[in-house]
Amino acid sequence: MKKYEEENYKLENISEQIYPWIKAELTDSQALNGKHFSEEDAPVIGFLGDLNVVFAIKRGEDIYEILMDNMLPPECDIIKLYHKACENLNRDVEFVIANTWYGGYGTDIMRQVPCALSISGRSAQTS
Repeated sequence: MKKYEEENYKLENISEQIYPWIKAELTDSQALNGKHFSEEDAPVIGFLGDLNVVFAIKRGEDIYEILMDNMLPPECDIIKLYHKACENLNRDVEFVIANTWYGGYGTDIMRQVPCALSISGRSAQTS
């Protein structure tokens, strides 16, 4: 059985608990399996400069697991996964920008800042 076929990793069972994480380095001492990972074993999206987006599965209140390639079915569309993860973040996190010098208000930065995404040799444009 492939990992993505296990009940604990079936995309339909975890899609509501997947969130985007912005990382400068592909390490995470807080995640269950994220001590060190690479673009070769996890879906990584180039974001801005040397920042990358990785995906984390929320397993408990403060327990996360880095989403690895072997947890995704071969037909998984990474751009759709990215948008779903952003929707989950938007649904579950209240963004409040207050006490700013510029007096502005911003929401949903993923849609407001157009950027070129680089995904494991493929690229896509978001707007």
